[in-house]
This record gives sequence, structure tokens and C-alpha cells, in this order.
Amino acid sequence: MKIESNKVVPAVASNAPTEKAGATAANTPEKARSGSNSSPAVPPSQGVPVTMSKQASNMAKLQQANASVVNQQKVDSVRAAIQQGNFKVNAEAIADKMLATAQEMLQQKSK
Repeated sequence: MKIESNKVVPAVASNAPTEKAGATAANTPEKARSGSNSSPAVPPSQGVPVTMSKQASNMAKLQQANASVVNQQKVDSVRAAIQQGNFKVNAEAIADKMLATAQEMLQQKSK
């Protein structure tokens, strides 16, 4: 979507009506010209068929499986420390883990 001088210009054809933020159906320029308060008949949008590769499908499954693994006790203790103002950030540990992750990613790319 491209926005120029308070006009919303869709980048691709769309069946959805476009309105400026804060505009109501009764006070849009289109309605003012037509003198009508009824919405134009807009056909339901057609879906586009999408297929996922096996790799993308496997990644989605892995993300769903990993999303359910949460150490709730640790989450609660960190939340309490933040609320009490006791939470300390170990910048060195974070930097070490970021570097290790970057190295791991680079090694996987070179394979």
C-alpha cells in the first residue's frame, strides 16, 4: 500500500473498500459525491491457493512443538524479579550466546 498526501492508494487491485483513518462511511468523499449512505455491494474476496514446501511444513511443525515447551517456574521467577526491580541483565552471557548462535548459523550455511 502506498500513501501519498493523505490518500490511500492500493498497490494491487483489491475488492476491499479503502477509507482514510477516522473516516466514516457517511463522510468519505465517495459518499459525499454519491449522496448515499449505503455501502456499495462488494463481492467476497477470492482466496488464492497456496502450497507449502515440505521443508516449510516441517519447520511449522517444529515451531508448534517447541512453542509448548515453557519452563513456567522460570517465567514466574523472572516476572517477579522484574516487578520487584531485582532483575539483573547479564550482558556478557547474552553476548556469548549471540556469538555462539551466529557461529552455529555460519557453520550450517557452509555445509
